[in-house]
Amino acid sequence: MSHSVTYGEQPGSMVFDPATRKYFVAGNTKFLIKQAAESSLVDRIEVSVNGGEYQLYEGAIKFEREGKHTLKFRAISPVNNWAPVQFTEVFVDLTAPSTKAIFSDQRYFKNDETLYAAVNSSITLQAQDNLSGVSSIEFSYDGKSYMTYTAPIGIEKTGRQTVWIRSKDRVGNTETPIPLEFVADGTPPQAELSIQGSAKPAN
Repeated sequence: MSHSVTYGEQPGSMVFDPATRKYFVAGNTKFLIKQAAESSLVDRIEVSVNGGEYQLYEGAIKFEREGKHTLKFRAISPVNNWAPVQFTEVFVDLTAPSTKAIFSDQRYFKNDETLYAAVNSSITLQAQDNLSGVSSIEFSYDGKSYMTYTAPIGIEKTGRQTVWIRSKDRVGNTETPIPLEFVADGTPPQAELSIQGSAKPAN
């Protein structure tokens, strides 16, 4: 009696991290137990979720809570032959990454609630995801059409601007877009040298 677990109904809903050797799945991933075509007759399949008692398998299994989960299953034939117990361990990732923006070369300052940045400087984006890992970082100038971030974003025009930033992790969780508002300033300060006091003519 041969059986297997099928993961997910959406592409990319499960990933393997070779660094930690862990399987990560999205919150919408469903686990289906299927019988192999060459397998003998099966009377029933029993499953144990997270170390609980074995129960009759009746359909897709979905984990609602973030973190580690275990799934064990076994098949029983009509003449009461038991297949070896099979075991699967996964980590459910429900949390989107977090993205931060770094203005280059210290060419910015914040006055009250307004952030000022120099024209011809740039913005570097960094993202962190503590579970499945970051898949991509994106940015948008209108909050609708997003582009994949591959290099620092150049500030090329003056005036008040908004750049929307967000990240996605490897199982499809997408961060709520963050509006990055700033004023780009390309005007250098004006200074004059004024000498006060009386000057005596040189001899």
